[in-house]
Amino acid sequence: MEKHLMKRIFSLLVASVLVVVNGGGMFERQVAYAAAPTVTIDSAEQDDNEGTVIIEATFSDVDADDTLKGKVEYKLGADCSSGTSDPTLYTETENIGSTLFPVPHMKPVIDNTPEYQIGTAAAWIKTSPGGANTLTFKWNSAHLDDVPTADGEYCIKITPHDGTSAGTAATETGIVLDNVDPVSAGDLVLASIDTGSLTFTLGTAGTDTTMKRYRVYYKEAGFGVSEMDTMSEQIVTAAYVEGNTTTIESLDANTRYVANIWTYDEMDNSSSATEIARYTAANVPGASTVNGATTTTLDVTLDANSNPADDTDFVVQETGTSLYVQEDLTLGATALEDIEAVWGTSTVTGLTPNTQYTFQVKALNGNGTATAYGTTAAAYTLANAPTGVSAAVSGANVVVTWGANSNSAATEYYVERSDGSLNSGWIATTSWTNTSGQGGANYTYTVKARNADSIETATAASSTGVVYPGGGVGFNSRPASRSSRSTQSTQESSQESVVEDEVEEEVEEEVEVVLEEEVVEDDFVEGDEPGGSQEKLADSVVTYVQQLVPGGDFDYDEELYITRAAAVKTILLLLGVDLSSDEYTVDELFEDVSSDDYWYSYYVGIARIVGFVHGNLDNTFRPGVYVNRVEAIKMVVAANKWELVSFDSSDFPFTDVGEGEWYSSYLQTAYLMGMLDSYLGVDVFGISEKVTVGEFAEMVEFIEDFE
Repeated sequence: MEKHLMKRIFSLLVASVLVVVNGGGMFERQVAYAAAPTVTIDSAEQDDNEGTVIIEATFSDVDADDTLKGKVEYKLGADCSSGTSDPTLYTETENIGSTLFPVPHMKPVIDNTPEYQIGTAAAWIKTSPGGANTLTFKWNSAHLDDVPTADGEYCIKITPHDGTSAGTAATETGIVLDNVDPVSAGDLVLASIDTGSLTFTLGTAGTDTTMKRYRVYYKEAGFGVSEMDTMSEQIVTAAYVEGNTTTIESLDANTRYVANIWTYDEMDNSSSATEIARYTAANVPGASTVNGATTTTLDVTLDANSNPADDTDFVVQETGTSLYVQEDLTLGATALEDIEAVWGTSTVTGLTPNTQYTFQVKALNGNGTATAYGTTAAAYTLANAPTGVSAAVSGANVVVTWGANSNSAATEYYVERSDGSLNSGWIATTSWTNTSGQGGANYTYTVKARNADSIETATAASSTGVVYPGGGVGFNSRPASRSSRSTQSTQESSQESVVEDEVEEEVEEEVEVVLEEEVVEDDFVEGDEPGGSQEKLADSVVTYVQQLVPGGDFDYDEELYITRAAAVKTILLLLGVDLSSDEYTVDELFEDVSSDDYWYSYYVGIARIVGFVHGNLDNTFRPGVYVNRVEAIKMVVAANKWELVSFDSSDFPFTDVGEGEWYSSYLQTAYLMGMLDSYLGVDVFGISEKVTVGEFAEMVEFIEDFE
């Protein structure tokens, strides 16, 4: 007010006084003020992102005749002396402020049509009393007729006029106008996910003449995020670095969120990048429940662990086979990814009896991103009830045999005699010998199985009646087969047996003879009479391999050597060859083995017919010679009728075996079948080393995949 008062006093001092004399002689003094009005621009700046510029100016008129008006002009840059334009001012009363007369009807009228927009005949700029009035008015710089794309510095010029003369114009420069949106920051790029958060990498920085800040907004949806949604983070311009990350937290697992980044200038003009929608990570599934076992199925119940049912898929794997549960609930190689949480409890089919199946589950979120596998859960299928139970006399004993009925090798069986006084206990073989018979008594035998979880089969298979030797009554019997591995304790046993695989009656011509002179030593065993040690040694090996002796002990020293004759008998018994069959007519034997020779003659003759011995080049067999390693290996491979594999020195562990030897392919085949594993760890196999009883027992365990 002091500034405006000083201006008024100055105007009064320079006023001229006119004295006029009238016709009546009387003097009358009249004062006239010739001072021009003035204006000062107190402030001018853009107020919002809609282009509104608020201008404050003080108008003064010492004439105080209240006929003052003002003209407003603008121009890009700092020179408003020429080439200016008329602005579009807001005309509403509420957009006009007056310090001298703040009431609406005392405010000046603003009209954009005349040259002087502020103050019209309808309402001038009033300056009395006091001679000055500070007005506040607004310019719509973003109007289409003005500068809607302004982005720089402008000047404003205001000229006062009191109805008689115009005063000196006032100019304000350096007014920053920003009516354009900034160039947006680059798109957010997903960096990582968690069950409760999404982390994004920041793109390129936004640009504008008046950059201010960035904001990240998000919401739970697939699209359509806006500035009305939740703000995750605000980043000032100076702190924004391309490649840094921003994390949205406190989210729900496997839920879709859409996010975007907005860029702002000082006027809060804004622009946004392209929004991005992603799912948070799914929760790792809990341990499944595996139960409801049958012989070929298991019930598997998933634990979704709070994952949403509509958006979560699961992969169910069986770890033992590395196969996956398929849509038809069998196991297959494809990792099926569309098993939903509503899968619930389902029955996996096509399984093997008495086999442990271990299941693990991983979850996939809505974008297909998988979790780690959860905790495993396992159960055994049930065992099948045994089939084909047969009881047959063998010497002074009764041998009970049965079929595994597709049960795994780990299945245990329980044999019980019909009088309830005798049983086998739980055993893992498919035969059992009852050595505590009672002459003349007629018994039947039942066999049941149980799986590894000790769940027994609901039914047990029974044999027909069998009378122990000494009762004088006939008995039933079932021929022993290779799969049942029934014991043939002596050549003279009256038990019938059959061979499941057809015996080849002709020896393949290309197979070399068992013995080459330079390989073996002529180490004959003297005094091996019928019923002597080697014959009984063969029976002991068979009994041991078939696990018929509790504790698995030999009747003989394991370090003893075994002859060719004893080796032949052992293999024949383990093969289950029917020694009494009319199929084997032993007419032609070796030169040193005749039909009326020792105990081994018939065994050697049948072995030659079966095809796993061929003798020496001089048509001798040398039954009393201790068998060496290559001979024993060859007989087992030939007895099993394994297809011979070509020798490959790069895939054979021993250096004393080379290509071109008659036994090379036999050893290569045995090595690949695992027969030589116990010899690994040394460079030399020892092809001519004599085989001990312990070694030979390990070899013949491979007869017909015997485990």
